[in-house]
Amino acid sequence: MESEEESGIEQQHMRLSVDEIIEKYVGGLGGAQLFQVLVVSLGWAFDAQNTFLPIFTDAQPSWRCSTSPHFLEMTAQTQTCTPQSSLCDMDPHLWEWNAPKNASIISEWDLLCANSFKSGIPQFFFFTGALLGAVWLWEALFSLWSGIPDEVLG
Repeated sequence: MESEEESGIEQQHMRLSVDEIIEKYVGGLGGAQLFQVLVVSLGWAFDAQNTFLPIFTDAQPSWRCSTSPHFLEMTAQTQTCTPQSSLCDMDPHLWEWNAPKNASIISEWDLLCANSFKSGIPQFFFFTGALLGAVWLWEALFSLWSGIPDEVLG
């Protein structure tokens, strides 16, 4: 039969909290853990930057039909402007942006209709750079740790 001392030790082990178990077997927060948190957070910073990029590049500002009499007289015979009209189907002089032209990347660089694909270019270059950087980094680490010279890897 177990002694009272052994059963007391077993009960003490069963009462440990998760924090106590981590502290006992893993240890406290040290330099290595802080370095790991920093490295993981750095990766998230780049991901967050790329997540917010489309918010600014894809934001199409509101527009209204132009109220300038010169343009209305010039185009009144051929087209009309209504709020339901498509910007791509209308003469550019029939409508105007509600905000200044430099308020959005789409309005400033005229990324409408045929030029709308250009708003995805920053994301394309970001992912291309990330892919090429990862391939280069992986090759450099592999050659460093494997002992294979760079000339063999290409």
